[in-house]
Amino acid sequence: MDAVGDKVLANALSQLRYGGAAAVCGLAGGAGLGGATVAPFILRGVSMTGVDSVFYPPGRPREALYARFAEKLVSSGKLDMISPGSGDSVLGLEEVPEAADKMLKGKIQGRYVVDVRKK
Repeated sequence: MDAVGDKVLANALSQLRYGGAAAVCGLAGGAGLGGATVAPFILRGVSMTGVDSVFYPPGRPREALYARFAEKLVSSGKLDMISPGSGDSVLGLEEVPEAADKMLKGKIQGRYVVDVRKK
């Protein structure tokens, strides 16, 4: 699954095995494909599917779907959970500028979740 797009997505597509699939859910890095060609799609049977996270059809249990993905990814060892106390932190929106400054200066590292509800 890719949420960045552009060169990151192009690199991910080039690394997919024969018959692999990429789910694309965001374009933070740009809408391009970083100069990629259609070769992965044709020569290795790779497919790419867009995930619409904005206009999700009503009446479908989005949270249950996300929980199912997370459970399978964690149990397979492909994803670990973000947990306080292990170097991971949950920040409020007001804390982001200070944390970003510390990250850029190399004073802190790890994963951070921004909880927009946290004061």
